[in-house]
Amino acid sequence: MRVVSAGLQAFFRGWIHPDNPYRAPRHPVLYRIWQAFMTVTHRPTEEDLAQIRAFLPPRLWDLFLQMPPAEQAHGLRVWRALQAWGVQDRDMLMAGLLHDVGKSRFRLRLWERTLVVLLVKGFPHRWKEWARANGPRWRRALAATLEHPHQGAEMLARHGAPPRVVMLTRYHHTPIEALPEDLRPAMTLLKKADRQA
Repeated sequence: MRVVSAGLQAFFRGWIHPDNPYRAPRHPVLYRIWQAFMTVTHRPTEEDLAQIRAFLPPRLWDLFLQMPPAEQAHGLRVWRALQAWGVQDRDMLMAGLLHDVGKSRFRLRLWERTLVVLLVKGFPHRWKEWARANGPRWRRALAATLEHPHQGAEMLARHGAPPRVVMLTRYHHTPIEALPEDLRPAMTLLKKADRQA
């Protein structure tokens, strides 16, 4: 299994984007395959975790550890993408690691993640109506997608995160044009990294 996993990682990382091993493929179908594969297989290494622990304040490190491994790995890829682009702003880098921390309150299964993607992409003007925090699992999965930025921001605020990290997390799914001017440059980069990771 490890040999197959290593081979597929080499395919996705080397063939599609040899310049950036954590960047998602551009083609929508390949992207969804890559996303599912990374969700199942990619986990931070001991070296990755040591670097993240050295970077985050202790209370935020504790929050990072509460995230499901797939979300930890996604946060790591966003963090690495921002670093690769020369970002040194600590608030942005913290937001890169922790922007999806709200998902730790909703443990989604792979089929739920897949269904959410299909519903959000297939019914962009309807899916929010179907989200129910106390409904069947598929409705709860939609609610998790809808609510995780707010939930994550509240968790970060309670754990003493800098206000800008809280803001970047709260609004990372908000359209750029709806954000305050001073938040737009950082959010543009964060959104780009999030899409590519």
